[in-house]
Amino acid sequence: MFGTSIHWTTFFYLLIDTFIVLFTLYFSRKRTRSSLKHFLFLGLLFVTYNASGGFLPTDNFPGPLILQYIITYGVAITLCVFTVYYLYKEYDIVVLKFNSSIRNLAIFTIASYIILFLVP
Repeated sequence: MFGTSIHWTTFFYLLIDTFIVLFTLYFSRKRTRSSLKHFLFLGLLFVTYNASGGFLPTDNFPGPLILQYIITYGVAITLCVFTVYYLYKEYDIVVLKFNSSIRNLAIFTIASYIILFLVP
């Protein structure tokens, strides 16, 4: 679709996510709750994830191919960590044992990404 590797279902999800973010942005003008800001950021991350996963990699992008994969996987890791953070904050989940926190989760996933994908 559009000369890229995007699938029609991904494009459909991208349209739905964009509509939800715009709808929430329109109705959140009057409210200043932090949960709405977190929800908007999560929605924007979903839109960015679907856009980067669908439109990258492409030959028209300047720079090496590995940069496109770094962008795509970086957005995916950010979405994963922020989703966990959003669930912890929104539903007041108590942090589990073994020093499991959002910070430790982010460090673990970023270190795993660097060691397993970027170093080799």
